[in-house]
Amino acid sequence: MNNSQLQKKGLVIGIEAMRGIAVIAVILYHYDYQLISSGFLGVDLFFIISGFVITKSLYKIEAASIYEYLLSFYNSRLKRIFPALLVFVFFTLILLVLTSQVNRIELRTGGLSLLGLSNLYLIRIQDNYFDLDQGFNVFNHTWSLGIEEQFYLFLPILFFFLRSQQKKLLYISSILAIVSFALYILFSENSVIQYYSPITRLWQLMMGSIAYQLYKDNDITIGPIWTNIFFSLIVLCFFIDKDYINITAPILSVVSVLLIWGVCSQDSSIISNRYLVYIGGISYSLYLYHLPIIRFFNFPGYWSILQFVLLFAIAIASVELIEKPFRYGKLSKLTKKKIVSFFSIVAISFASLIVGYSYYDYDYDYDYFSTPNHDRLKAAQWDNIGVSGSTLYSENQEKNLFFVGDSHSQALTPMMIRLHEENNFQINSIVVEGLFTTSMDSNNRGALSIKSNAIVDNILKNGKKGDVLILTNQLMTWFSNTHNDKYEDHRLLKNGTLLNQSEALNIFSKDLMNLSQLLDEKKMSIIVFAPFPDFPVRPISCFSPILNSLKISLGYNKCRTTRLEQDQRRKNILKTLNSIADRNS
Repeated sequence: MNNSQLQKKGLVIGIEAMRGIAVIAVILYHYDYQLISSGFLGVDLFFIISGFVITKSLYKIEAASIYEYLLSFYNSRLKRIFPALLVFVFFTLILLVLTSQVNRIELRTGGLSLLGLSNLYLIRIQDNYFDLDQGFNVFNHTWSLGIEEQFYLFLPILFFFLRSQQKKLLYISSILAIVSFALYILFSENSVIQYYSPITRLWQLMMGSIAYQLYKDNDITIGPIWTNIFFSLIVLCFFIDKDYINITAPILSVVSVLLIWGVCSQDSSIISNRYLVYIGGISYSLYLYHLPIIRFFNFPGYWSILQFVLLFAIAIASVELIEKPFRYGKLSKLTKKKIVSFFSIVAISFASLIVGYSYYDYDYDYDYFSTPNHDRLKAAQWDNIGVSGSTLYSENQEKNLFFVGDSHSQALTPMMIRLHEENNFQINSIVVEGLFTTSMDSNNRGALSIKSNAIVDNILKNGKKGDVLILTNQLMTWFSNTHNDKYEDHRLLKNGTLLNQSEALNIFSKDLMNLSQLLDEKKMSIIVFAPFPDFPVRPISCFSPILNSLKISLGYNKCRTTRLEQDQRRKNILKTLNSIADRNS
């Protein structure tokens, strides 16, 4: 099969179908991660495909000078990526303004996405790639575009100088892939760097590149039966628990390469499915718009079909009105230099305007809810045990307040800042992923006891008379099944033995009693927040101001809950906390 056949068969049909299954996986994951627990691996599949397609395009460029070579490459990439991205950012900002939800993090993420830098910004502000709160940032998914655009900075240069030295190019590509994969595994305990950093993602893009380099000069043939098997394996990877990501991601990547070779050499009943091929053809716009649609137009229950209809309608409009005119219409006939210059100027100008506006001094800012590494907090790290901390220092402090807990503790950041500014308290915010417990661990959150004891040692060392420890955890996750998080998914252990909820709550009670005695010896106090309300659906499903009244009129009140229901579900926890309080009174 020659290169023209490869383009006609592989890229138009097979590659588009692979893009289709990738974008479906990502959309379903962000819609409800319980539907497809590793749907985020669709992005990994996108990276493999991109590496393959970009390498193919680099081989097609004929230019004598590196200037002409790069100009030709960036011309095609900018026409492919930037027009739809610019309109998407503008459209989403309008939604944010109309719903009075503009905040600094989203402004900066959106603005930096136009420069291909949003992934680097997210590394700085996020604590956990899998934190459900990331779904509220409607520009969060643009991190993958940043990875690809950073990939574009060096790959064409590498190819220009080595395109005539195939073995050397293949060797260097392989070394880059191996080193990047090693870093990916090395940072497996830091999901933010592992997923957002270009150096830990390069291996998948290089695997796609290597796949084309090997295919270009070799007669690699994979039959339709194996092609269907590889496709099925990729789909299976999407449903394997994310705790096995360091196994499933490499497997999916290798199988993706084999699948690409398969679709480029043979017909497959699955890969040639016209619906998958069509979805793959609009996958870029689907990917861009899916998070805003999920956030602003999310209907619970069967009515959720409306948001998918809307998503496809917007994606199709984006393809027909934005993508195609710039890629194939009259606008595509502009000179390469004009296109590159125009898009570069627009990107820099628009991004500067958005990011600059984000520094406007809001009276109320959701930034306070985002991360302990706020620029008004001086951060400290216990990276080796997975605990992060921040401190608001006070020169003439009257009292130390130690806020300890999971992401729910971070929601108290506005209160922390106010206590610091109005009462001269020194605020210490310490975040631990999982339950704060000095004697139990979790089957999927790791050694909670090691983290918690390290925090206790730090507090006892730095605390003094009159200081207060404030514990804030989503206790219902651990001691009373929430609607979206089941205890069975991350059970607690004591000395390696799995505990039921009743046993775990009893041990947690003893932990708090022991901690209270230690603090009492130093004349310190402890406050434990009662369980927070838990809603019948994921909170993001209720965060749809535009259509919320319509939902209620249709009879879908799952975004509401009663005090009676909440008290019933958290009664055992409240009973335990009240018992501890009575003993210490």
